[in-house]
Amino acid sequence: LRYENIRSARAEEGIIRLCLMDPELIRSMSSLSGGQFSSPLLGKVYECLKRRFEQGLSTRLSALAAELEPEEMDHLAHVASQPESAANSRQAMHDYITLIQSEFLRRQEGDQDEWLRQAQQRYKEKKA
Repeated sequence: LRYENIRSARAEEGIIRLCLMDPELIRSMSSLSGGQFSSPLLGKVYECLKRRFEQGLSTRLSALAAELEPEEMDHLAHVASQPESAANSRQAMHDYITLIQSEFLRRQEGDQDEWLRQAQQRYKEKKA
């Protein structure tokens, strides 16, 4: 598994670790969605954790095994095994969310720029 945006993916991994360590933090993440994640796998895991928390189900790593492929589970186990401090978890969560959302906006703007470049190229081809 390779990340296209390492900076955002590291913050996404941090969010996942915090959710696994303290599921109550999910309550304060209403502004974040899995669609904003740069890694589809991490976005899927976040949405799964969020849904399970809202339904009152277990958010332990082992509980996710039924919803993920073995390769995805392996990667998630690796992500979860990385060190994460619980001491400043609320501040870390805020920082992670801010970074994920700013990178998401940057990707959105990049998509618009690409669309404009393609439209400009088509216009030039028509006029030529």
